[in-house]
Amino acid sequence: MLRLFGTIGNNVPSDKPNDNFYDNYKDWKDVYYRISTCGLDSVNNFFTEEGGSIVVVQGNLFESANHKKPANYILDLYNKKQDISFVRQLNGSFNFFLIDKRNRLIYLATDKCGSRPLFVYQKDNQLTFGSEIKLLLSLLNKHPAINWGAWGEYLTFRFTLGENTFYKDIRLIPNGTLFKISYGDKTKISEEQYWDFPEIETDLDSSFEQKIHEGTEIFKTIFQSLGDDIKDSINIVALSGGYDSRSIVSGLKKFSPSSKFDTVTTLHPAGSEKEIVNELSEALKLKNKYIDRPTNIYKRFFIRKAYLSDCLVQEHLWTMPMLDTISQYNTYIDGIAGDIVMRSTRVRPIHIEKKDDTHFLVKLFKKQFGFDYIWLEDYIDPNIWNHIKFTDDWTSRELSKIPTTENRMMTFLIKNRVRNGISIAPNNIIGNNVKMVIQPFFDDRLVRFGFSIPHKYKFKFIYREILNAAFPEIMSIPSTSDENTDKLKSYDNRILQFDQNPRELISDYSDISKEDTKYLFNLLRQLDFPSFINKQVFIDDMQIDLKVNRINTILDIVLWYNMFEQNNLPI
Repeated sequence: MLRLFGTIGNNVPSDKPNDNFYDNYKDWKDVYYRISTCGLDSVNNFFTEEGGSIVVVQGNLFESANHKKPANYILDLYNKKQDISFVRQLNGSFNFFLIDKRNRLIYLATDKCGSRPLFVYQKDNQLTFGSEIKLLLSLLNKHPAINWGAWGEYLTFRFTLGENTFYKDIRLIPNGTLFKISYGDKTKISEEQYWDFPEIETDLDSSFEQKIHEGTEIFKTIFQSLGDDIKDSINIVALSGGYDSRSIVSGLKKFSPSSKFDTVTTLHPAGSEKEIVNELSEALKLKNKYIDRPTNIYKRFFIRKAYLSDCLVQEHLWTMPMLDTISQYNTYIDGIAGDIVMRSTRVRPIHIEKKDDTHFLVKLFKKQFGFDYIWLEDYIDPNIWNHIKFTDDWTSRELSKIPTTENRMMTFLIKNRVRNGISIAPNNIIGNNVKMVIQPFFDDRLVRFGFSIPHKYKFKFIYREILNAAFPEIMSIPSTSDENTDKLKSYDNRILQFDQNPRELISDYSDISKEDTKYLFNLLRQLDFPSFINKQVFIDDMQIDLKVNRINTILDIVLWYNMFEQNNLPI
């Protein structure tokens, strides 16, 4: 997948960064900017230049006139309107930059959902950016200070919150953000959020049945369009036992029968989906590639994952065994964010009832997603510990930015858990192995529809009813996503009463996870620890009582420190 990085302003680096992962490197440079791309595919498929303007797009558009190349479509709109206001009408999953040489302007934009990460470092009227932190760091003379508060967020939730990254002064840019930079003797940088989720209103007028019909028609339109977009590519679609991936493969099969694709499945550590996937594949006549989860997955892939990902995402580590297979294709299609957009997964009636109570929602969120890492104080430097101790202020800071509608928690999840954790995994891990990653649930039509559904309908499982109406031929097949009213009530009661975290003890994990933890522990013993962690005490304690969460946590810190701070890649 294409990767973007560059510097705009004074004292722009004159030489290409010295590293070995710049395949298909290309740059555009001037006294006041140097903007570069690299990746598995030639930038020519994502780039256009005309009349003194240059556009490069990382990602894809879901709607463009006559299926033009995204860069051409964006440049046509810019030339037609003679300004950047058209960015609000773009429907896609992208980052792009536009250089207007005639007016000495550069624009840098993220899509409405912020589905592809973009990091920036801004200092002294100079903007440095990268679609991966490692790309941005390669342009700086020295690394910024470590942001231990962000580490505290990550250790708590397994993702950072808001704009935070592991470095002070490096920000993850919010969704729907546009930078405008006028360059010359004086560089001027402005930043605005041109769109955000609260713009979508909940549809309180349509009936349950009307929303089912509306959703069915939207799925038909979207997958007809997607089929046209991928018809000339070699495609592979992730297929699991849940609703989101089956909606993609069913939609392409039914509404775009000429589209060609294979599917790929690997065993998720939470349980086997093999039987469900086999049944789906047979019903839809799919060519599915099932990849058994290697017994030594962590030994083979954990270090590779840490290097490829900018935030050590745990959420999609299970995709790692698929990388060798996926790399044989041009385009990978994934159902990322479908559960939040369509089902509001993790949002329960209690969130709607308490939508105005920020303090309550903060406590509830910690119970739903939080890990207890108070034990870390025994092994880490006291000065660092004071910065990474969990505080409710971290969550309330981000939650307070969101209006108190019934979509408040849904918005919070997509702006934080999805963007800062889940979406980075396919873009930075899988994206290093294919030319394009497409995530259909970031299509603006689906996002607007999903946010418009009243939660009273979601709690009646309207997503399941929409899929049943659209694809009755496969909805009789069981799903790992199946829920019922009793399950929701039970979940509400459990998260309200639960005080201890069951993810702490190895005895609470499957046999696969127990074996994984042994591999992780042996790997950890071989690595150099940073001076602020007492390696010997930790190793001695784990030999007595091996604990999953503690091994994962320390390994994340140790690997990140080795790779990003010491430039020591134990691969």
